[in-house]
Amino acid sequence: MSDIAADIDGAGQAIEDMLGVWPKTFAYPGGQSFIGRGSRRRSYVPLVAERFVAGRDYGGETGNMPEVCDLAHLGAYMIDGLDVDALMSLVDSGMAHGAWVIMAGHDIGTHGRQTVRARDLEEFCRRVAREDSIWVAPVVEVAEHVLTARTP
Repeated sequence: MSDIAADIDGAGQAIEDMLGVWPKTFAYPGGQSFIGRGSRRRSYVPLVAERFVAGRDYGGETGNMPEVCDLAHLGAYMIDGLDVDALMSLVDSGMAHGAWVIMAGHDIGTHGRQTVRARDLEEFCRRVAREDSIWVAPVVEVAEHVLTARTP
């Protein structure tokens, strides 16, 4: 695990060198929070928990319940290829269950397997912007809010 820790710390240092800020959140590469296979499989979620406010996977199947979710291993819906109605359905489901919905995709454009069409994303953004009951924010902002709410 020391090699994974060194990779994470090195990437954080490179970001700080380039942008002048240390990252507060982590995106698991390919959504995978482990290394190895079978009996050698090891999670590196604890390393992320020590270093970041939050870590998110990719390809999750449910929203995150703010009261109990593991901030170091948050689920994010894969939104590649979804249209505006499917995107709204994810939000509606999250709202119905009191869940924090995180969306992640690869590209924004007009076509492609790992693409959200720009027109669908634009319409989705217009719809959620009209809803006072929907809070749209970066993962770090919501995670910090959740941490504050959990602190007695």
